[in-house]
Order: sequence, then structure tokens, then C-alpha cells
Amino acid sequence: MPSWASLHQHSLFNLLSAFLLGSAICLGAGGYLLWRYSLVPLSLSAVTVLTVCVLVTLSWFVQRGSSVALNLSTVLGVLSVIVSFLIPAHAAALDQFGSSPLLTILDALQLLGFYAFPIAFVLVRVALRLS
Repeated sequence: MPSWASLHQHSLFNLLSAFLLGSAICLGAGGYLLWRYSLVPLSLSAVTVLTVCVLVTLSWFVQRGSSVALNLSTVLGVLSVIVSFLIPAHAAALDQFGSSPLLTILDALQLLGFYAFPIAFVLVRVALRLS
């Protein structure tokens, strides 16, 4: 029978994995909409697909307690916020929040995928000091 500590840690791995999947879903949906409405070049859509695949893979390994995946995901979570903040197109997109239904959806997906889920992952990881 597993101990309470191992059950608790398993639940935390599931939560962290869910943050990664949430980010992947938001980035995937946003990438699809950007491609569908011809708002980005195909090359950027390909990078988005690759990013989603990496996030899903990391999620799988994080759920199984891989310390390498936890560390890599934490670094990527921090980088996600910094890089998105520094990309002029992302800032310009957020300035258009509410100007149309499509842009509002894209902005919400951007905020969730590049900021909310990654920040939640990093905060939970750091607060609980998971190895």
C-alpha cells in the first residue's frame, strides 16, 4: 500500500502535468486559429506544432515523476514568460484585446498558454521544492 506522502507527490505530478497540457492545448488552439485565419506564416505554425509536441511529451514524463522533465519544464516555464513578453507581436496582440471576438480568443489563449499555465507550474514546483 502506498504511503500518504507518495500519493500526495503523485497528485502533485498530475497537477504539474495538467499545467503543461493546459499550456499545450492553448498554444495548439491559438496556433490553429492563427494558421486558419492566415495571421502567421506556415513556418510559425510548424514551430507551434513542435512546441505542443514537446509540451505533451514533457507532461507525460512529469506525470511519471521524471526529475529531468521537471527541471526542463521549469526552465521552459520561465523562458515562456520572458520570451513572450519580449516578442513585439505578442505585445501588439494584447493591445488589441477586445477589439474583435477572434483577437480576444487569441489573446486569452496567449495569456493562458504563455503566462498563466507556465507561471502556475513554476510557482507550484518552487513552492513544493519537488526534485
